[in-house]
This record gives sequence, C-alpha cells and structure tokens, in this order.
Amino acid sequence: MLSLGKAVRCGIAMAGLVAGGCGGDSPTTPPPVATTAPTATPTTAPTTPPIGASACPYGKGTLDASCARGSSLYLEDVERALTEVVRRRPDIFDLATEPSAGVYRVLKVADYFSSVVQQLQGAGFCAEGDGVQMVQLKKSNDLSEKYAILTSDGMMRRGPGSYRDSCRPAIFPVDDADYIDSVRVHFFSIRCPEGITAPDNAEKKLPVGCTGWVSATPKKKDNTDVPPQIHGPDVFWQTYQGEGENLVKISDVPGQPFNKLVDALDEGYFSMCATVKSVRGCFGFDIIR
Repeated sequence: MLSLGKAVRCGIAMAGLVAGGCGGDSPTTPPPVATTAPTATPTTAPTTPPIGASACPYGKGTLDASCARGSSLYLEDVERALTEVVRRRPDIFDLATEPSAGVYRVLKVADYFSSVVQQLQGAGFCAEGDGVQMVQLKKSNDLSEKYAILTSDGMMRRGPGSYRDSCRPAIFPVDDADYIDSVRVHFFSIRCPEGITAPDNAEKKLPVGCTGWVSATPKKKDNTDVPPQIHGPDVFWQTYQGEGENLVKISDVPGQPFNKLVDALDEGYFSMCATVKSVRGCFGFDIIR
C-alpha cells in the first residue's frame, strides 16, 4: 500500500530528504568537537515545500483503508487526463519517442504530475501525485484508486497496466501527523574510551565518560519508520534532570536534527523527549560508573 501523505495534497511533492534522517543502527563518525545544545529547542533542516497543494473537496481519507487490486473504476478518466495533458502541454514530452500509441518519454516530470493532477481536478476528482510514479484520485470518501503513470525509465504508463489498486474507504488525503503513531527515542550507539566496556543499547545504561548516540524515530502503527518526506525536518527536544544536577552534556549532530550526542558526566538518572508533529516520545536511562 503506497502512502503519500500531505507531502502532496491534491498536487505533487518534490521528495526532499533530511540529512541524517531518523538515525538507525549505522551511525556516522561523531564530530571531534561537539556544540552544546539548548535544553529545549525546535531543530530544523532544509526541506522542499510541496507544489500545487490544495484542499480536497471531499474531505480527508483514512490510513485504515483496505486496498486491493480489483476492477478499476476510473481508468478511462485517467486515460482522458493523460491524452489532454499531451495535447495541452506537448513541451512536457519528447514526442519523437513514441514506443506505442500515445506513450511518450517525459522530459519535465514535475510538470507532468502537476498537469495530470490539475486535469483530474478539473474533471471533478480530488487527486494527488507523488511526483515519482503514482497518482491517486477519488470522487467520494467511499473509494480511491491509485495509478502508476510513469515508468522507472521515464516513459508514460497508460492503459490497464497503470492501475494499481482500489482502497475502501478512500485512503487520501491525510495529514502528515496522522502517519505518526509514536516517536521512539533510544540509544543506537554507545562509545566508550579504552578500559570501559560499552553496555548494550537496550540496557538503557550509559557509563560516566562514555558517549551515547540518541535517535528520535517517528513510527507508524505497524512499527515501521515514517519516511522523512512525511514527518518533515522539525523535531523539538527536551531534557530532564534534577535541580542543580550536571549529569550529562547534550550536543547536536551537525546535519542530523533527529540525533543527539549525550556525554555522561556524573551518576544519576536522566531522561529526554522528542516531539514530532505533536507526537511525543521519551527515553530514560541510568548513568553509572
């Protein structure tokens, strides 16, 4: 099931990924000098805004839809939209490359998707595209359909082969925040100087003198990661320790707003939270000697 999200709301998205993303099991090399981060600050990174976004007249869809390949209802409508885009915007295509009737190489991918979406909207549909392969459309919240209208080698895809599936009820549009079921905050690496054994990440312990890499990872309901182009570049970090305590030093990881460096300074209990699109996750651990 393809989830497009608000990255393209009745338009298309240029999928820009956040440098460093959400962390993982393969951290990059820490910078030799870390800059202390504020206790609670929103962290941002550059992102590409959506193109042609607009509200859907039929309202929101739901991620709890059931999607399956059956009999397409809107194939003829999609075909008419593609034919009309070729007629109106021949500059988008290499008209000299026509491996089959009405199928051309796409020269301007962004214009192609936005034009197809606009054409479908003009025909009374709520429509959106991912700017890479898919468009989906609906005329009510009872049903939506997905079509793959661009091949991996940059050719138009037309005919019955473009139909992918039907979703009941309609699966789009949804807000980006709807994709985030939880935010997992956790160690994904612990590094210690010679003579100190680094504990397993899952033990939630950090020896004094060691550095822990902490990651905030937005998760879907099925516990898979939410793509960066959906959850966006913004994360709000908060840290907690007892009054007057100086247990850790928190540092930024340049270019990786969803990761933090934690240097353990003194024994105690420390916790930190990350909020992404109003969904908050927290993580606590013991600092030991």
